[in-house]
Amino acid sequence: MQGGYPIDLLVVQPSFLREEEPSPNLPAAVLVKRKGECPRLREIEQYQPLPQLMQAISSAYAAIWGADLPAGTAGGAAVIGICSASGGAGKTVLALHAARQAAATGKRVFYLNLELWNASGEWIGRRRSSAAPRPEDGEDAFSRLLYTIKSSPASAAARLAEARERDTRLLIDYLPPCPYPEERLSMTADDAVKLIDCVSASKEYDLVVADLDSGLDELNRAVLERCDRIWWLVPDQAAARRKFALASQYWKRRWPDSFGRSERKIVCVGIGTSDSPDKRPGIDGWRAGSCGWLPEIPLWRAGSGPDGFGGIGSLPPAPAYQAAVVRLLEMSGLRGEGGSGYAAEADRGGTARDGQIADRPERYGIG
Repeated sequence: MQGGYPIDLLVVQPSFLREEEPSPNLPAAVLVKRKGECPRLREIEQYQPLPQLMQAISSAYAAIWGADLPAGTAGGAAVIGICSASGGAGKTVLALHAARQAAATGKRVFYLNLELWNASGEWIGRRRSSAAPRPEDGEDAFSRLLYTIKSSPASAAARLAEARERDTRLLIDYLPPCPYPEERLSMTADDAVKLIDCVSASKEYDLVVADLDSGLDELNRAVLERCDRIWWLVPDQAAARRKFALASQYWKRRWPDSFGRSERKIVCVGIGTSDSPDKRPGIDGWRAGSCGWLPEIPLWRAGSGPDGFGGIGSLPPAPAYQAAVVRLLEMSGLRGEGGSGYAAEADRGGTARDGQIADRPERYGIG
């Protein structure tokens, strides 16, 4: 430092600092055992999983310099939107399985929950034992990011780096649930699209998985049109099929141009139906881009089970569901470079944990 070498970020333990505080011009952060040890300095908790530690360092850099650490990749991330006209269809479970399956092949994945009642904390990140927001939970991260995107777009990437969190088990990044529904209710369609654009254009990710509310309002319509692929869940029930038909007809009538641009991107995903081609889900007169299938897992409906990768959090693992999600990724144009070994392993009922795929550098890309 005294020799004049440039410093991007100094990350040290408090004992390495002089008694007086560092110069305001010195980009520094301190490694602490717990927050509050050096309240006047930028603190980073030292004892946490390495991916989270590295992300905290990246966030400190972004906060100081107003930019992300160099990512080294070009182009934006592909975006998959997961929706349904029926509540309780399993959108979040599918979204997290898709994110984890893609991450298991080396893909950099961001999970974005845009539901009004975001319960993804039951499966990812730190469990919230109380509905009351706590400062340490990053209670305003979502709203601060939205505000920055609208008021200072040039600083949005840096704010995203500060706001995001890492699930080290699923190997995905995400935004912590916003504890105030008013923030989500005030979000416009344009805000939601800009939020997705911010994540996609950050060059930090290969895939964004957007988890949407049931229904088809202006915000959902705009997000779905922005997506590269749309997975529309249709449970194998007469009422669910009717809701799917009504929603798609409404979209076509209310926003005909938007529907025309989006129809080819839709993958109609049946749940609990036969996988045979002649019995795949569909609606008379509906021309979806393709159709897929997911098995019904009765054990998931009955209750929780042991923690495991395949079942996401408290859900018991289900190899058949994992394999079906892999097939969905492939039929949606998310093809692996270098073979389909991962899909074959999932079909055999494997769990494809990190060590099992380390020698297969498959990458996915929309195409």
